[in-house]
Amino acid sequence: MYQQPSYLTDYHKHPQRQIQLPAIRGSQRVFIVGKTRSGKSTIARYLLKEVIRSGGRVFIIDPKKDWMGRPPNRKPYGELSKDFRGSVDNPILRSSFDPTIRVAIYEPSEWDKNMDNICIDAIRTGYTTIYIDEIKQLVPATFAPKQLQIAYTQGAAAGVGVWGGVQRPKGIPEVMKDQAEVWIIFRVKKLEDRAEIATYVVEESEQRVPPLFRRPLQYRWFIFYEDSMSYPVLCMPLQLNTGGNVIK
Repeated sequence: MYQQPSYLTDYHKHPQRQIQLPAIRGSQRVFIVGKTRSGKSTIARYLLKEVIRSGGRVFIIDPKKDWMGRPPNRKPYGELSKDFRGSVDNPILRSSFDPTIRVAIYEPSEWDKNMDNICIDAIRTGYTTIYIDEIKQLVPATFAPKQLQIAYTQGAAAGVGVWGGVQRPKGIPEVMKDQAEVWIIFRVKKLEDRAEIATYVVEESEQRVPPLFRRPLQYRWFIFYEDSMSYPVLCMPLQLNTGGNVIK
């Protein structure tokens, strides 16, 4: 259900070679990290659209309240109707889980009971990707709510994935980093942050900072790693057409 090919370029060892990265499933745990305007939202939107195209369901958690843009260019939420059940660019604003909505969005200022219920109902229903933008604004590094932990550790069996987008790995509950199966790393300025990320994506015997992580990336370039890969790869910026699809 969640197969989605990503045709990207590996410039680490083969400057002119096109490669196909492992498919990302909506039920996986995905961690996207990088500075503001480095490319996180672009790739998140693209991948979430692939989840929808593959028949999945998406629930966006947006504590920053900027998924729809900032004034004066902020777009309206989608309006639920018989023929429209939400899209990644026009999600339906909801504070509870509705399995009939394809893409919903909730804008909490803290982790609340609604968040608990969204996680519970998503696992009960299945085939849902929960994307949390800037989890640091909802929970501290020292405490991961029970339902968030359950979603991360047990959600995959129900076809539920939890994806997170953050600016830095510091201050993030350990369960989000330790359980991540896919890492997409954009520009991270501090060496200590890049070194921490490297501990999750290289073998334990190679814990010194690998070459890919020694300098901040150019904006929009990113490092991709999935658990089935032996080593992370450096990728050029995604090239998208006006429909938000990758230009192959």
